[in-house]
Amino acid sequence: MSDAPHGYGWWQASDGKWYAPELHPNYRPPPPRSDSIPPSQPPSYAAQGQSFDLARWFGSLDLAKVLPGTVVGCGAVIAIGSLLPWANVAFSVLSIGVTGTRTSDGKITLVCGILVLVLGVLMFRGRVADGWLIGGGVLLLVALGLSIHEVSSVTSVAGNDPALQLGGGSYISVTVGAGLWLCLIASVIGLAAIIFAFVSSRMLSSGRK
Repeated sequence: MSDAPHGYGWWQASDGKWYAPELHPNYRPPPPRSDSIPPSQPPSYAAQGQSFDLARWFGSLDLAKVLPGTVVGCGAVIAIGSLLPWANVAFSVLSIGVTGTRTSDGKITLVCGILVLVLGVLMFRGRVADGWLIGGGVLLLVALGLSIHEVSSVTSVAGNDPALQLGGGSYISVTVGAGLWLCLIASVIGLAAIIFAFVSSRMLSSGRK
């Protein structure tokens, strides 16, 4: 309250006094201001009725960590799978697992897995030469080929009938072990990761020219 206005918006009441704008009966305070910008939310494709953007999803991935991590993981799985049973032999009530390293192919896949794991560690530490990627691809192709060969060999032992009838009513059955399946699957995934890394490296080199 004052005997004279002190700025824009001051108003005079019936008593002849001047009052601040916020004391007027019809005064409406302005909406609060926020100096901080609210964080942007990722677009909801389902709410917008849009299809999943695969390119944007790939762009959000940190390939510098995803690809080496995939190679390291696949190399470790191949090495571990080589130490696990490649074939399960059941004779009556007795079951025996034959590990991969009891065969020459299993020893080779073990070495391939270890070398691929080392390659993945080097990829973590920085960009590797294309020759290293090609070498890793060759190792994974070898592991893949040997795994397919061993799966075919194990499944063909009993022919069409997995149970072989022996004398005295006994039987023997041979099935593919978990270790062999791990080597096969990890070889496929690792090979795909190496190819992707090689193509990305070539595209990066071409972009710098």
